[in-house]
Amino acid sequence: MIRHRAIAFIMLASGLAMHAGAQELRGTVRDAASRQPIRAAVLMLLDSTGATLGRNITNERGAYRISLSAGMARVRVVRIGYRPREAAIPPVVNGIATLDVAMQSLPTMLDPVRVTDSTKCPVRADRAAALALWEQARAGLLATIVARTAQPVAMTRLLFDRLLERNRNDIAYQRVRIDSGSANTSFNAAHTAADFVKNGFMQAMDDGDQLFFGPDADVLVDDAFAHGYCFELTSPPRERPRAQLGLSFKAAESRKGRIDIDGTLWIDTAQRAIRDIEFKYVGLDRALEPLRPGGQVSFHEAANGIVFVNRWGLRLIGVAPMPLPGSSPVIAAAVIGHTSKDQNVFLQEVGGEVARAAWPDGTVWTASLGTFVGTLVHGNSPVAAGVLIHLRETDYSTHTDSAGRFRIPRLLPGPYEVDLAEPAFQKADLIQDSLSIFAVRDSTVGGRINMASLDDYIRHVCPSRGRAARRSILVVQTQDPAMRRVRDLRLSLTSAPTPRGPWTSMTTGVPLTNATGQFALCEMKSGTPIPSEGVIRVRSIDPKFDSSVLEVEIDADARVLTTLLRVTPKS
Repeated sequence: MIRHRAIAFIMLASGLAMHAGAQELRGTVRDAASRQPIRAAVLMLLDSTGATLGRNITNERGAYRISLSAGMARVRVVRIGYRPREAAIPPVVNGIATLDVAMQSLPTMLDPVRVTDSTKCPVRADRAAALALWEQARAGLLATIVARTAQPVAMTRLLFDRLLERNRNDIAYQRVRIDSGSANTSFNAAHTAADFVKNGFMQAMDDGDQLFFGPDADVLVDDAFAHGYCFELTSPPRERPRAQLGLSFKAAESRKGRIDIDGTLWIDTAQRAIRDIEFKYVGLDRALEPLRPGGQVSFHEAANGIVFVNRWGLRLIGVAPMPLPGSSPVIAAAVIGHTSKDQNVFLQEVGGEVARAAWPDGTVWTASLGTFVGTLVHGNSPVAAGVLIHLRETDYSTHTDSAGRFRIPRLLPGPYEVDLAEPAFQKADLIQDSLSIFAVRDSTVGGRINMASLDDYIRHVCPSRGRAARRSILVVQTQDPAMRRVRDLRLSLTSAPTPRGPWTSMTTGVPLTNATGQFALCEMKSGTPIPSEGVIRVRSIDPKFDSSVLEVEIDADARVLTTLLRVTPKS
């Protein structure tokens, strides 16, 4: 069985709102030269010792408002690309203190600042410039953190798990889960910066699995991260815009057995915005380095100035024992090498993407994703309404309308196997027909799709029926607790005129499910058709599985009788 190394991004769904108070600080933040409002500037209310007691962020008009409480003395304003400002909180009049702030833009984001880093870092000529860019980057990252509570957002997220082809880039297989809850952030790291500096970005589990972690904005802005890592400037490669400047980081000290990350934070100096973070894992077996295990976190700025993480993912190494008996062609295609311990090595990507984000101010952002749209037909005639279109191993599904039309939006790029089933098949999770598609960003795939008819299906599963093809057949679909179909499962099928019996076997020998976990009973063991009335009892007699006993009432008018048999592995 394949053991995939798991991502440790913890999806959160908290919804905190700024608490109301009797007194407020209000104002507008503008560019000192152009007088244009500055959006996404972070305001921090400080006490006399410099401790932060409250935070908020300016909207697209540069306006802000923060509740005041006892002990607040000063306000500090930061925004990536601008020199920080600090001022005393003015007197409160009728419950409101007003403070407009003018910020000076930096001619270069490399202006020297007083920032401390690890004393274990080597002395470099670009040290001061790198720390200056780091301070600006922290201001940009802080905006994403404050926005989560100051401007709560409702997100629809697409969480994926992929296997890559041998060429290490093409997707061989993927699973997608749609999370459309009330989460107001895309992801958070599982540990603090101090934990990562101390223990690294991988945790070995008791069962032999390994959990790999990625950093988020909270980790990167933490002082513990700055004290545990060394920084240097990096020029953009050819595929990146020249306006982007990289701030590379690596652990100040390495320890044997600790898996760490080396990464680069890319900043658009022209747009004064953080674009993404790329990182790789260090400390792994050197034989795995050419596979580039690591990850990426991408940022996007919405129309209202709110910056959020819109994509994230880890590129991991999966390992399975050799050989892989009974492995599917998809899995076989994903094997890219072997370790010295005679194990198959896989490339796996796990992560997610925000499909849609909506804020209380009415701002809505949607990602550039694919769409599957079309019309199902049997020959030249539209299919009936209610045909299920389901993308295998995903949460994507819909039904045809009265004209056989359907539409599935927000598809992550990559390949999908599409299962099609008329209403008679759906309760047993049966596949009537299938096809393959490949989704591309900002593109539509589909069209007029010829689907196998019910007669086609019966002739496929019961090729020897001949004239009896118009009579009923029984199709059993099996499923384990993980909703996987169970192949080569041993079944018992008996029938009786009534639920009270007597029960007689319907087959000669022990029937087995096929590669898709199905078994089709086309006729009785005597060669006669399935009776037009009575009850059929289905259960597993496999020594490896337990199951309940299912009873299917025979419907003389139904072309296909279906049932779903759930089984549980024996301990």
